[in-house]
Amino acid sequence: MKTARFLLLAVFACILFQSPAKSQDITQIGRDRYGTEPIEVTAEVSPDNKIYINSALGLSGSLVIRAHDTDRAAFKYKKLLKVGSKSEAVDYARVIEVKLENTPQGARLMLQAPNPAPWSETDNSGMLEGELQLPSGSMLEIDAVYFDLDIKGPFRAVENHSSFGRIAVQGITESVNLMTSNRDIMAQDIAGDITIATSHADIRINNVNTGKQAAYIKNENGNIILDNAEGAFDIKNDFGRIKIDDIRFNSDRSRLIGSYSLISVEIAEINEGSLTIRNTNEDIYMSVPKSISADFSLRVDSNGEINTEDFNVRPTLVDNDRLDFISGDATAKIRASIRGNGNIKVQGF
Repeated sequence: MKTARFLLLAVFACILFQSPAKSQDITQIGRDRYGTEPIEVTAEVSPDNKIYINSALGLSGSLVIRAHDTDRAAFKYKKLLKVGSKSEAVDYARVIEVKLENTPQGARLMLQAPNPAPWSETDNSGMLEGELQLPSGSMLEIDAVYFDLDIKGPFRAVENHSSFGRIAVQGITESVNLMTSNRDIMAQDIAGDITIATSHADIRINNVNTGKQAAYIKNENGNIILDNAEGAFDIKNDFGRIKIDDIRFNSDRSRLIGSYSLISVEIAEINEGSLTIRNTNEDIYMSVPKSISADFSLRVDSNGEINTEDFNVRPTLVDNDRLDFISGDATAKIRASIRGNGNIKVQGF
């Protein structure tokens, strides 16, 4: 009986000794910086289910998320510690836990640390840096406030709760919902139901198709730059540029609203849709095809000017602060107005 009890205790002690050594192998990678060797966790997952990613508030870092032809989720990561000694780094690493599990609702990746974390209110930090591989066509829901995200599909949907990290997404086919603050958002090859917002940073979007539903894009104290776009758009910005190139409007739900925001839009096509542009104390520039077929109504305040160049127009109303005219068969409607200081210029190409 004593022998069996001794063996059991020995096995338990061996487990306690070996497990941390394997997962907490810490090396110094710079001054006051330490890191673990790569660690990998996996779980079976269906591409039809949603993938949930949740991080503790005390953690920061970066997540690379990639689509693969697989039926598993695999997360390979390192723990990165900014701390003054290796012994403290080991202590920090021990309290950071990563769990990847399959649930009836989908896979769940949990990045965990105590609240408050031992590095809270110090110059030290505990971070994670990793790559998550998922089945193509997955849907992502992310709540990782202090993580930068680099996501490349094809994925069906990405929803990011409000955060302070830089976001880059590519290859989303059905739904994009991105919210951050003070950091840039970059999106490429996206389609479907789209909401994107930040502040004090830039939004850059390339190759987007919204269908008939208007994409909602909002910024403040930063630029909105949109290139190669099709669909309907509801864009608002204060104290930053709105610059749109090569856009094809296909519904009557598009509007661009600015305040102290230079608005520049190159309309490749508008067909029977409509566009409303409103600005305050800044200019509006429109480039339109010489063959455009639209009914224009342009207004400025008393100190503003309206100019048209390089395409044929038939004026229907000319006033000191208003110019209405028709081009082609007037199948589309374009309305633009400025309050305060600012000019409107429409140029054909």
